[in-house]
Amino acid sequence: MRSASATTRPKAFADRLSEHRVPVKEAKKRLRDIGDVLKYAPKPADKSTVRRYYAILRRQLGLPERCDNEACRFFHEPLIWNSKPFKPILDHINGNCKDSSESNLRYLLLAPTEY
Repeated sequence: MRSASATTRPKAFADRLSEHRVPVKEAKKRLRDIGDVLKYAPKPADKSTVRRYYAILRRQLGLPERCDNEACRFFHEPLIWNSKPFKPILDHINGNCKDSSESNLRYLLLAPTEY
């Protein structure tokens, strides 16, 4: 059983919080077109956003999530090492992180060298 003081503490704490609340605007979910994210931009999109939109593009094109280096063993095999899945790294081919165009992106792996 709970004591009387234990049940009153959360309410008192909630009352104190409500006194100091600042109105928060509702976050509007902004959906962007793939072309608005995967392009050259002086101020690049967030890395996680580029990664998410690149994954969407690959699914739309029917490309699996795999290493894009044909010499890599994970070009043909599933991305599993020691019974654990791992994610490929999103690489900018020309090294310019501002150029997130589709033709400049690829998946690579930092996999152990012992096969």
